[in-house]
Amino acid sequence: MTDNACAKEQRIPGVDGVHYHKMEAAVAFLDLLGFKQYVSSDQDAAYHLLEDYKEILISKLSDKKNHPSSTYDNKELGQYAKKVSIEDFNYFLPFSDSIIIVSKSPDAFLNQLSAFLYDCFYFKKNAYANPINNENITKSEIINIPSRSITKTHCYPVLFRVGLSYGECMAFPAATIIDDNYRTHCNLFGHPYIKAVALEQSGEKGPRVICDDAFCNTLSPQSKAFVQQISGSQYYELLWVGLHIYDSTSGEDMKNTFLQLVDIACKFWNMYAKDAKTEPHYRQFLRLIYHSARKVDCLTNNDISNQLLTQIEQVCKANIVDGFLESIAK
Repeated sequence: MTDNACAKEQRIPGVDGVHYHKMEAAVAFLDLLGFKQYVSSDQDAAYHLLEDYKEILISKLSDKKNHPSSTYDNKELGQYAKKVSIEDFNYFLPFSDSIIIVSKSPDAFLNQLSAFLYDCFYFKKNAYANPINNENITKSEIINIPSRSITKTHCYPVLFRVGLSYGECMAFPAATIIDDNYRTHCNLFGHPYIKAVALEQSGEKGPRVICDDAFCNTLSPQSKAFVQQISGSQYYELLWVGLHIYDSTSGEDMKNTFLQLVDIACKFWNMYAKDAKTEPHYRQFLRLIYHSARKVDCLTNNDISNQLLTQIEQVCKANIVDGFLESIAK
C-alpha cells in the first residue's frame, strides 16, 4: 500500500458527543536518548532539550501555515518543501521525553520524519563543531551581558531512538487535570502504537529508526531504498541520515554535510569511549552515518560520492582507535 491508496478512517461519535478518530496510519514512538542521565547531571540543560525540539516543531508549523508546499510555483521546490515539512504529521503527542507521531501517509512521513530527526540534532551543530572544551563538547557558557557574568551549562544533543509500525489505531480525547482544572487532550491507542513502543525498546542501541513488516509493506519501492533489514533480525532500519541528506543536498554540499556530521559524531564517541553504557549509542550513530553514505554512493555513483566514503574513513581513522571503522562497516 502507498500514499496513493486512501487510508481507511472514520470519526465515531462517543457517548459524550465527542468524536473518536479511527484510522489506519503509521505510528512512530520517539524516545529522547540519554534524558535520564542528563536530568541527573544538569536538569536545566536537560529541559532545554525539550525546548529545542519544540522550537524545530514551531518553525515547521509556521512553514506549514505560511508556505505550504502546494503554493510553490516551482514543482521541484514544492516537492522538496514537502519532504522537509511536517505536513503529514497528523498527530504529534509529546509526553516527558517521549513523542508519539501519527501519519496517514507513510511514504511522505518517511521523508518528513527523517528531516525532523536530522534538524533536531543539527540544531546545535555549531556548538559541537567548535566546542569550548574538546574533552567534553557538551560544555557550554551563557554570557549575561548586563552583569558580564558567565553561567556554565551543557548543550546536550537531541537524538531520538524510534519504533515505527502501521495499522489501525484510534485517537480520542482523554480527561486530565492541569493546575487543579479539568482539561482534555488527545490520547492514542491501537496495535501499531504498542508495536512501535516495543520496537523502540527492542534493545537496539543508538539514534536509530526501527521498523516492522507492517510499516515497510506500505512503502513504495522508491521509499524502501533507505530501509534495510537488520542483520540477524526480523526488523528493518531506516537510514534517516542518508535519506534526508540525499533529499536536501547534492555534490560538494552533500559531501561536506556528511563529513561535518562524521566529525561531530567522532567527537561524541571519543567523549564517551570509556563509558560502557553510552559508547554503544555513538558507535551505532557512526555506523548509521557510514551506512547512509554508502547508500547515497550506491544511488548517485559519481566521483564526489565515491570520494565521500574514502574521506569518511580518513576522518574516522584520524579520530578513533584502530579497528573501529571495520566494526561499523559491517
